[in-house]
Amino acid sequence: MKELLSLKSFQQIVLLIFLLGFTIGILIGTYLFTGKFKIYFIIPSLPALFYISRELYRNVTSFIVDLK
Repeated sequence: MKELLSLKSFQQIVLLIFLLGFTIGILIGTYLFTGKFKIYFIIPSLPALFYISRELYRNVTSFIVDLK
């Protein structure tokens, strides 16, 4: 387990999954708990979701290479 935690790609994956979950959680929470949710509330979060998803994809491929 120590070897896994010492990998830089794994550390970045954990951070990106946390940020992705946090962002999606805010959007779902806003949708469920407010009556004034509009679809254009999603637009400001799209660049963040794109960046997080792109970096997550890059780090997963480097993580798989590190495991071999």
